[in-house]
Amino acid sequence: MPDTVQIDLHGMERARARQVVMDALQACRRDGVRLLRIVHGKGTGVLREEVRYLLEDHPAVEDMRFAKPRDGGEGATEVRFRRGR
Repeated sequence: MPDTVQIDLHGMERARARQVVMDALQACRRDGVRLLRIVHGKGTGVLREEVRYLLEDHPAVEDMRFAKPRDGGEGATEVRFRRGR
């Protein structure tokens, strides 16, 4: 199983992006993935805001931060999961 999984939301509408993120969160937790990188782009910030809203109080999320510049910088959010189920 990979340590890091990446999903790309470019071109998605908010509702579709929300579903993709929620599905990815569930799959990562199920498969024991430690880091999820969500590429949302910089653009208008709509997808970034939606991603941050979904992650803010999610019980499985240990922390979230923008990716390193080489991994997308402010155009991607990295999610670290709490250990355990």
